Amino acid sequence: MIKTYSRKSDGGKPLTADFKVSEFACKDGSDKILIDERLVKVLQVIRDSFGKPVVINSAYRTQAHNTAVGGAKNSQHMLGTAADIKITGVNLTDICKAAEKALAARNIPGAIILYNTFVHVDVRAARLRQRNNNGVVTNTAGWGQAIPSAPAANGAPGASRPTIRLGARGDDVRFLQTQLNISAGAGLMPDGLFGAKTDAAVRVFQRSKELTVDGIVGAKTWAALAN
Repeated sequence: MIKTYSRKSDGGKPLTADFKVSEFACKDGSDKILIDERLVKVLQVIRDSFGKPVVINSAYRTQAHNTAVGGAKNSQHMLGTAADIKITGVNLTDICKAAEKALAARNIPGAIILYNTFVHVDVRAARLRQRNNNGVVTNTAGWGQAIPSAPAANGAPGASRPTIRLGARGDDVRFLQTQLNISAGAGLMPDGLFGAKTDAAVRVFQRSKELTVDGIVGAKTWAALAN
């Protein structure tokens, strides 16, 4: 669903755990902002995949600004359904891979376009995958869906995650919620709170993997999520 916001009145309003309205505002300083809720959720999944902030170079554009920057006449940016992004210290191809998984988790065909310095992601109804190298555009089948694992709780690569269950809070819960979104299309808000919806999603996932259905995320459930 595309919603209309005001930069002045709604700029500080949180949309997800890590994104707020002002990040999607047009660069021309105009007050009106269009934002597709699905886009924000896809970006949150990408953000959680790396545990690093997503920098939005361009999101919503007014028609005038889109023309000024040479955007396509039917640009998704004008609809509030697109964002050009990068993540400091993360290879752009890895961002494309994470975007593939994020779109798939929400059953959105969408578009992913790899530019030289950023990645374009949008939630259009048709599927589009391209590389744009200094204006030379080539279509591609897409990017593999393997993405880096989020850092373990103690920061050590490969370190075991703790057993968590209903009532738990923190980064391990947020990572769990993201993995459930990616692996099972759970549609959870990665808020770090292990509540009833997360518990139900864990049980559905455990059942699908023929694990003990108890809502407790221990070694076997973590391993199943990693595969």
